[in-house]
Amino acid sequence: MKYIFVLFLSLSVFAHAANERETLLGATLDSTPVEIHGFMSQGFLETSHNNYFPSSKDGSFDFADAGLTFNKQFGKDLRAGAQLFSRNYGRIGDYKVNFDWFLLDYHWKDWLGMRAGRVKIPYGLYNESNDVGVTRDPIFLPQSVYPADQRDYLLASTGINLYGYLDLGHAGGLDYSVYRGTLNLDIGNWAGLPYQIVTSDVPYVHGARIIWETPLEGLRIAGSYQRLRYDSDLYFPTLTQTITAQLKVTMSVASIEYTTPNYQLATEYARWWGEFDSSSPAILIPAHVAHERYYGMASFRANEWLHPGFYYSELYPNVLLKEQPKDFVKDGAIFCRVDLTPNWIFKAEWHEIHGTNGLSPSMNGGKTTAQMDAKWQMFLAKTTIYF
Repeated sequence: MKYIFVLFLSLSVFAHAANERETLLGATLDSTPVEIHGFMSQGFLETSHNNYFPSSKDGSFDFADAGLTFNKQFGKDLRAGAQLFSRNYGRIGDYKVNFDWFLLDYHWKDWLGMRAGRVKIPYGLYNESNDVGVTRDPIFLPQSVYPADQRDYLLASTGINLYGYLDLGHAGGLDYSVYRGTLNLDIGNWAGLPYQIVTSDVPYVHGARIIWETPLEGLRIAGSYQRLRYDSDLYFPTLTQTITAQLKVTMSVASIEYTTPNYQLATEYARWWGEFDSSSPAILIPAHVAHERYYGMASFRANEWLHPGFYYSELYPNVLLKEQPKDFVKDGAIFCRVDLTPNWIFKAEWHEIHGTNGLSPSMNGGKTTAQMDAKWQMFLAKTTIYF
C-alpha cells in the first residue's frame, strides 16, 4: 500500500505544479488548462469457507487502487486524454503502474467523432466507467457481466473508435460506437494451472454498441457485440509438450436501464461463445462452449449522502453444465454507499454466494472447485478520496 500512496502523492504534486505552470503541458498551443482528476482507494475483503483472494478467509487489505487522469482540450473539436492506474486486488495488479487508457478524440459533428489510442471498450452499460468506482454505488459491479479479474483486457483496446449521436426527434436518440484494434494482455502464469503460457497475442478485436435513448425519460435500451481472436503457445510440464492454441470469442449483451432522480434499475443478459482450435484438441477444453451471464440491480437515493441497493447475478461458463456448484456462480449482494464529504466516500457490501466456479485450487489448499464449500459469503468495505 505504501508504494501506491507514494505514487499517488508524487503524481498529485506534479499535477498541481502543472496547473501552476500551464506551459509545461502545452498551454502555449492553447489557453485551455489541463483538467486533472484523481482518486485513491483502500479496501478490505473477507470471505467465509473459500478463499477468493489469497488468505481472504482471514481478511485481506490487498484491495487498493489509485488513478490520475489528464484531459486537454485543443479548440472546440480536439481533445487528448490519458489515465495512469495502479491496483492490487489479491493476486492481480501488484501495484504496477499502467496507462489504463490514452487517446486523441476528434469530435467533428454530433453524429460523428473518432477516438484513436488505447480507447475504452463500449461494452454493456458500465464497462467504460468500470475503472472509476466513484461513478457507481456498489464496490463490485455484477461479476457475471463485469468480472473484476478480467478488467484489464475488457476495459480498453488499442486502435480506433468511431462514435456519434443521432437525434430521432420524438423517437428519442441513438448513441453508437464501432471499434477495431487489439488487446495488450499480460496474462501471466497463475499457480494451479496445468500449463504455462509461453506466448500470447490478440491479432484483432472489434465490436459495436448501440444505445437507444427512448422517448421515456430515463429509459435506455442497449445492445453490444464484440469478437476477438487469442493465439497462444501453452507448455504442459507433465506432458513435456507445447501446444499451439487459437481461441475465437464472440461476446454479446442486451441491456436495459431506467433511472429517476432517486432510483436506478438495470438488467443485462450476456452470451459469450468460444471457438477453440489447437494442435492437440483432446488435451484442452471443448471445441465450442457458450457462456450465459445475467443480473438485475436496483439502487435507491435515500438522501444526498446515502445510497443503498442490491443485485442478483448468475454465471454459467458452460450452458450445458448447470447442475453442480463447480459449474456456476449465483451471487446475491446488498450494498450501501455513503458520501462523507464532496470528495470522500465509503462503501460496504455483503455477498451470499452459491457456486465455486472460478475459485483457485492453489488458494484453497489444493481443493478442486468440486471439493470446496458450495455456499459461502463475502464482505467488502472500501473508502475512496477523489478530486
